[in-house]
Amino acid sequence: MRKSPEELDKIFSKLKDDEVLPSEREFEKLFHSLDIDKAQKSKKETQFLLKIAAGFSLILIAAIFFFKSATENGKVMSGSVTKNKVDIVTPSADLNGDRKDIQVALDEKEDKKPRMSGIVKPKSFTTKDAREEIKLADGSVIILNKNSRLKTEADFGGTNRTVYLTGEAFFDVKKDASIPFIIYTTSSKTKVIGTSFNIRSEANKSEEISVVSGKVNYKIKGGNGDSLLLVAGNKCTIEHNSLKKIESFDVNLLAWKDDKIVFEKTSLKDVVNDLEYYFDIDIKVTNEEILNCKYTGSFEK
Repeated sequence: MRKSPEELDKIFSKLKDDEVLPSEREFEKLFHSLDIDKAQKSKKETQFLLKIAAGFSLILIAAIFFFKSATENGKVMSGSVTKNKVDIVTPSADLNGDRKDIQVALDEKEDKKPRMSGIVKPKSFTTKDAREEIKLADGSVIILNKNSRLKTEADFGGTNRTVYLTGEAFFDVKKDASIPFIIYTTSSKTKVIGTSFNIRSEANKSEEISVVSGKVNYKIKGGNGDSLLLVAGNKCTIEHNSLKKIESFDVNLLAWKDDKIVFEKTSLKDVVNDLEYYFDIDIKVTNEEILNCKYTGSFEK
């Protein structure tokens, strides 16, 4: 027979007062009483957990039946996402015309939130005192000159290949006939499929493009929208809102990128100007008469 805590206290107090050890039979009765308490408590806890498990099982079975029924009937479910939950709503025609909502709680940690969009954000690249080589998502490589800025359109490499340029850059565009590569400046729109070329678009200066390989469609923004098809070796400038095509371009066109500039029978005046521009230095000439002399040679950085 199970003893109450009060009865057990009396027994232990009596044993203490009498200073007599209990018999083996008495010990068995005491421990049996304690074990029964623990067993009954454990049994209650087990029954409670089984009830909880049974409840979850019923909910899970109902949810599976609900989703299966909606799928078999060919109905499409809609959903909405809030800060920490997802509401899945069945069409009103389902389940005897009754609207059914299922609310699924989400983990509130930021890194567990569902992604709602796969669109890549625009990227911006800005240089100051040094050039920078940029590899875009489509595999194209751009070398951005100093004091220049390049910005990509949202989802570049996915649904478009559009960029915006301020300053100077050399483009080596990976070929992709399905998505043209487009460059916007303040004055022009350049459209290519796969080619290499250089664009210089700086404030208070005539914009120019020089094609190294492939073909380029070069167009003025605004106005009458004149455009030209340029091929390798062609150069084009924008002057007074019109295009001026030149069949060949300066051999030092890419000196800023290659760190090498070559002159052949060039006046020292032009040599000085080019060296100051490409290497960002100031050159002082004390005897201006020598500026009319011709110079042949090369400089490397």
